[in-house]
Amino acid sequence: MPSDPPAIECEQVSFSYGELPILTNVSFTVQRLDAVALVGPNGGGKSTLLKLILGLITPQSGTIKVLGVTPHQARQKIGYMPQHLQYDPSFPVSVMDVVLMGRAGSTGLGRYSAEDRRIALQAMAELAVDGLAPRPFNSLSGGQRQRILIARALACEPEILLLDEPTANVDPGVELQFFEILKRLANRVTVLTVSHDLGFVSQMVSRVFCVNRQVKIHPTSELTGEIIHEMYGGDVRMVRHDHCCSEQGHSHADLL
Repeated sequence: MPSDPPAIECEQVSFSYGELPILTNVSFTVQRLDAVALVGPNGGGKSTLLKLILGLITPQSGTIKVLGVTPHQARQKIGYMPQHLQYDPSFPVSVMDVVLMGRAGSTGLGRYSAEDRRIALQAMAELAVDGLAPRPFNSLSGGQRQRILIARALACEPEILLLDEPTANVDPGVELQFFEILKRLANRVTVLTVSHDLGFVSQMVSRVFCVNRQVKIHPTSELTGEIIHEMYGGDVRMVRHDHCCSEQGHSHADLL
């Protein structure tokens, strides 16, 4: 019996906006239940790579397969959490409404079923925010909104979870909670996390994909100051830190 195909396969993928090359000859494989991080400078191609995996754009050359098929064919099996949700804060949308967006396309009836609502509540319960279901989305704190967006991504019952800066604009205490949540999720779905915080991602992933027009892959155990400088270029300051400080000092590299 043949084994399942990898979660994501990129082979010699290149993409440009007009004359501006964004990604060049990118090749990598992400196996199922892998947890990897995408890091690199702004403009290096991280968001473009996510869009390619989601099937929102098509490479000019090379091929991408997601779960053995095209990204467009696999889209219903991908949960995506954007860094920012574009919405009108004056529009009266509830938390439940936002999470149910993750069920769009799951039914051909044009409306959400009782099963859709059950799955949405289950996703919220996994993030410990099911009690927020009736509240207006615009009344939530930044950390609560991030949890709701992850719940929305989980509501499609994905096999792959793409998270774009899941700890952006949250305080260190909330960040630690996110770490525990994502570590738990990585036990049952393939997780790709875009982050600038190497101290955060190094605790939950085994490999870091450095995206800067090309993709270089490093085990987290091999990350050094020289490699980090190569990723981001220019002047980089690193602070040694941990979520829990001790007499021995701080232990994980972060970028400021």
